[in-house]
Amino acid sequence: MSKARILFFLDLTWGQSYIYGKAMYRKKVYAINIQYGRKALLLPEEMLYPDSREVLIHLYTDSGRKITATYNVQASRNDMIELYDEDITNAIAKELPVEMLVEFL
Repeated sequence: MSKARILFFLDLTWGQSYIYGKAMYRKKVYAINIQYGRKALLLPEEMLYPDSREVLIHLYTDSGRKITATYNVQASRNDMIELYDEDITNAIAKELPVEMLVEFL
């Protein structure tokens, strides 16, 4: 069972070989970057749940498609959300997600 959840509303666009944009949560807006690389999720330190090292994320598209993955979570040095995952980047290439639910395990 998850300890905490954060639901982000996403406004994403394609870059050269990555996806970037904004992730909105409550009244805050965070930069987000999704790209190819070694599987990792980095969140701003203020978002990390104490004693949680693993998260489950769900990405939702406008058409109702859901993509799920598990990550070890770390604090971002750039105060932004950074997601590195070849499979996720490929999975959302044709239809960018509009929401991301992060569940701390």
